[in-house]
Amino acid sequence: MAANTIMSRFSKAGLLGAALVLAFALGAVAAKKRLDHLLVIEASVENFRAEPNGAKLGTLLKGTEIEQIGEDGEWVRFRVEGWIWGPSLEGYEEEEEEESAAADEPISPLQDELPRLKELVNDKYGRFYGIDLDEDLGRLRLRFRVRDIDREVLERRMLAVQRGAVDILDGAVDFDEVRIETNRPDGSGEVGLYIAATSAVDLARYRDEFANWRAQTRFSTDGGETWDTDNEVVLRDDGLTIDGTVAGQGTAADLGYPKTVELADGSLFTDYYFTLGDSVTHVAATKWTLG
Repeated sequence: MAANTIMSRFSKAGLLGAALVLAFALGAVAAKKRLDHLLVIEASVENFRAEPNGAKLGTLLKGTEIEQIGEDGEWVRFRVEGWIWGPSLEGYEEEEEEESAAADEPISPLQDELPRLKELVNDKYGRFYGIDLDEDLGRLRLRFRVRDIDREVLERRMLAVQRGAVDILDGAVDFDEVRIETNRPDGSGEVGLYIAATSAVDLARYRDEFANWRAQTRFSTDGGETWDTDNEVVLRDDGLTIDGTVAGQGTAADLGYPKTVELADGSLFTDYYFTLGDSVTHVAATKWTLG
């Protein structure tokens, strides 16, 4: 990193149904790829089997969406969600009292906004995998899958999804942190390996400033086992500290509110307030570059 300081260390009843999920084998040539791991049946009717060249279990109609979860040569293992008429199933028993009780339960704001949140992700950014709220931790977590993209593109999508989710849930759900979980940027791995966690305060402050948002966001590439400290940038280490020393020893006495803009030449310009060895708090700035 090259830096030119002008004057802190920071980082960042009809129809009763039963849900049916299938995971079987389908000839690869019968499906057309729409999105990463999302396929659409292209033939008018296509068989699905218990295993490659195995027993026929049923058929899928043209236009049916399936999610690929495995592959064996030209055979695709898949998952599809749907509904089936309950009374047609052996052993089916209608549980009217439980259904009635469930119907009386209030729908949480998060459940109420789920369709909009799914649309937010699926329309532009990837394949929606779920959202939940840990009230004890004050953490909103949203998960989605991406195809092969650049790391920066993924992180910009993470920021966009954070912003969109906050806008949709504004005034309805309270949280202190927004955590986005995806697979790796190259499309590999499980959803949950790549994480971006941003405090609600920093997201509100830097939602339109990617460089600042990234500086304040914690990243993990191994599902939260470790967190990225390689992106920490030390712009100044000569400030006055609580114990009265300088040169970066101890805890900073007073510094903060960094704001960064990208200049026309590609360099970054960060301003902040900073207390020097003269015990005077200054408004200062540093021009610097990544790399």
